[in-house]
Amino acid sequence: ITGELSIASSSIFYWKTNPPYAQVIVADGKVLWVFDEDL
Repeated sequence: ITGELSIASSSIFYWKTNPPYAQVIVADGKVLWVFDEDL
């Protein structure tokens, strides 16, 4: 899996993975969002 990971702190991050398993995962310290392009 390849992609981009940005970490602001231990609980705040942005993680985007490239196809074939494309997803965007974002956490703001309280909520974790997962966007799966295949769903």
